[in-house]
Order: sequence, then structure tokens, then C-alpha cells
Amino acid sequence: MDYRIDEGYLTCSITDAESDKKRIMCEAILETIYTGFKSIEESYTRHIDIVEEEV
Repeated sequence: MDYRIDEGYLTCSITDAESDKKRIMCEAILETIYTGFKSIEESYTRHIDIVEEEV
């Protein structure tokens, strides 16, 4: 899993999971993070925007 933080931006991606088990674990972690950020976004709509991109 790769991530980058730059001036308030967070980029996360799963790159080369060695096994299906690791990929599933990474996806679960990212989904949990995403759910938390969505909850924060709902509380602070003037300050937080979540932009989703699929590569």
C-alpha cells in the first residue's frame, strides 16, 4: 500500500499486494479509513471535501 500526504491532501493506493489475503486486508483498512473520513466530512462540510479517483 502506498500513501502520500501533501498540503492537506492524502493519497492512498494498493499497489502490489503479495497475496489475496494481503489485498483483502489492505482493502478493509482503506475502507475503514474512508468511512471515518466520510463521517468527518459530514460534520465539517465547509472545510473537507473527499475526491475519489479510480486509476
